[in-house]
Amino acid sequence: MAHRGIHHRPNTVPARPATAAAALRRAGPHTVADDVEQLGAGLGPRPGQGVIECWVNVYLRVGRARDLHQG
Repeated sequence: MAHRGIHHRPNTVPARPATAAAALRRAGPHTVADDVEQLGAGLGPRPGQGVIECWVNVYLRVGRARDLHQG
């Protein structure tokens, strides 16, 4: 498992991806926003492997976008 946090997340998490995706769209990285929305749509009481892979993808894309922005 890539990240145990997805199974131990607070109840506020389902609203966070939509908020983050909207902020990302305003800032410009639409592909990252799409991934964040996909992650939010897959979160539930028993997230599967696809959601875990999406979580990792979002982590990597957000980090890369940050690096490019700071660059």
